Amino acid sequence: MVVALAVRRVAAAGLWSSARSRVAQRPPGAVADLAFPRRGVDDLLAFAPEREDLDLDHETYGHCRLDQLTLVDAMGGQVELPVPLIVGLHGADDQPPGLTDDIVLEFCSPRASDPVFHALLSRFLEVHLASALGNEHDVVLAVCNPNAARLARPTSLGPRAMHYAEGPVDAWRVETDGLPSGVRLHARRWHTVRADEAT
Repeated sequence: MVVALAVRRVAAAGLWSSARSRVAQRPPGAVADLAFPRRGVDDLLAFAPEREDLDLDHETYGHCRLDQLTLVDAMGGQVELPVPLIVGLHGADDQPPGLTDDIVLEFCSPRASDPVFHALLSRFLEVHLASALGNEHDVVLAVCNPNAARLARPTSLGPRAMHYAEGPVDAWRVETDGLPSGVRLHARRWHTVRADEAT
């Protein structure tokens, strides 16, 4: 028996707004002050034994590694990736319509009184991605991309391939006979950008 548990990373944008219509006061340089923690896959992708549906309120972000990951597109195509690095981030609620080469990210403070901080994905990766890299051959961006933005490949990736989605990304943990047997990320379409290719 195969059981799948899911979480959707909610797509969203608006550059320096707050959750309660207040203007955020953090300067652009504060991207460097954001943490980019390594997490367990259950924490990063909001898998829990009692969850049977998408968690639309999940705000955890960071990175993790898996022994195996499957990318699945809307046509049922699948790509198996051994030992990839997953970068889990959240898009803001309203992506600017003209933003076609980047994604606005949203970072929520544990304190409800704090303003929500927004930053561009390209800037976040420029500052933080290198610190998370290891011996993996593939880096997967688990972040929604409602504008189908064509993302540039960060130079810090070196020879690694980058995989990113169009539209929402749904994460499914597959269990066989009650035991975890894999993780799948579903999206309308997956793009793979290698070191010798353009976006």
